[in-house]
Amino acid sequence: MFWADWHQGPVIMWANMDGSQPAVLVDSLVGYATGLAMDSPNGRLYYVDHTVKVIKIDDMQFYSLFDEQYHHPYSIAVFENTVYWSDWTSNSIQTTDKLHSTARKRNVLVKKDTPIYGMEHYNPIFIVIGGGSYFTHIEMNVLGNPEAHAIHFDIGRVQAMAYDSKREFKTGVTNLFLYRGLDDVVEMDYDDATDSLYILDQGRNAIDVVSLRTHKRALIHRLESHEVPLSFCVMSEYG
Repeated sequence: MFWADWHQGPVIMWANMDGSQPAVLVDSLVGYATGLAMDSPNGRLYYVDHTVKVIKIDDMQFYSLFDEQYHHPYSIAVFENTVYWSDWTSNSIQTTDKLHSTARKRNVLVKKDTPIYGMEHYNPIFIVIGGGSYFTHIEMNVLGNPEAHAIHFDIGRVQAMAYDSKREFKTGVTNLFLYRGLDDVVEMDYDDATDSLYILDQGRNAIDVVSLRTHKRALIHRLESHEVPLSFCVMSEYG
């Protein structure tokens, strides 16, 4: 758990979930940390200290998310690649891409008549299953019961899946993206930092990368002939 402590001066504390072993995480605050948000998959804590700052939990390095000043941020939330914060100067909720946080990437999500004190982002619970020529979307309804909706595609068999959060696609519409030089694709993963698709081809014992912007393709690794690749994972934070 993480919390901001104002009792004897502005600090950010952390401890085990049972409250044991409390310790100071950040003691070099300019003001009071009014907002905290944890990016658990990437091991980072986002916090408001006159601007929006980030601390890497593994090596305790911290940095400012923005080069430019952002008026008066107060509360903050993080979901996937997006950082949300409330701005008291304009009574608005603003967003930016946490990987490419520039003024050009900043957006005003909503404006209100009064200051926004707090906010939380809740991720809907759902899973997409690919099998045969169907994709099945399963999610919990308002009563907590699972509901399944299957969509049939004009394909032969689903073998590998990857999710791209940057684009919107029409439901049930398929487009041919890549087919030359492939043998037996067993896994794919999307890299949001470079907008690229990584492909694990078991038939060729190779890992390819394809840019979704330019459609340029490159072989980045060839495995040994005795190796049998089954699965892999792309971690955008580490290149």
